[in-house]
Amino acid sequence: KAPIANISPASQNVAAGTTVTLSAAGSSDEDGSIESYLWSTGETTSSIDVVVDVSKTISVTVTDNEGATATANAVLS
Repeated sequence: KAPIANISPASQNVAAGTTVTLSAAGSSDEDGSIESYLWSTGETTSSIDVVVDVSKTISVTVTDNEGATATANAVLS
């Protein structure tokens, strides 16, 4: 089965210039484990810091131990 991707927080409204930490550590895979993370910003860690300068959507794709993937999005504005 494919994993379930989860970003926390899924949306956040903040002042321009604010740094927000996004975490995909809550992603899961009921028949295996999460092996890798790939954020739309290029990072490959389970969490990232993003400076909100304009409204943007950040996505993460998680891959499980069988190569199946899932993607989640967070909206920052």
